[in-house]
Amino acid sequence: MRDAPLLVIGGAGFIGSALVRQLVLDLGPPVVNVDALTSHVTDRPGHDSRCAIDASQTTASLGWAPTIDLVTGFRETVEWYAENDAWSDQVLRDRCDGGRIGLGVAA
Repeated sequence: MRDAPLLVIGGAGFIGSALVRQLVLDLGPPVVNVDALTSHVTDRPGHDSRCAIDASQTTASLGWAPTIDLVTGFRETVEWYAENDAWSDQVLRDRCDGGRIGLGVAA
């Protein structure tokens, strides 16, 4: 049993999948016809239509608040992975079979 409260770390507000898609497109190599490569799929059972984090308890308990906005943090993360591709390649080789995760069935 947990004695301390569970704290959520994150920024305030809502982020939709359209914003994430646009960030990826803005940061990645140019894609000639991205709409031809993009299709909507049926949500997984229990999938949320939006993601939002309320970190107010963390801020109140620890005095913590994010210092990097979403776009900057996303860009810095993408840049880190691009600069450390040997690390991510090894993780993919060791831990990923390339299948879709989150379906609750073995790959």
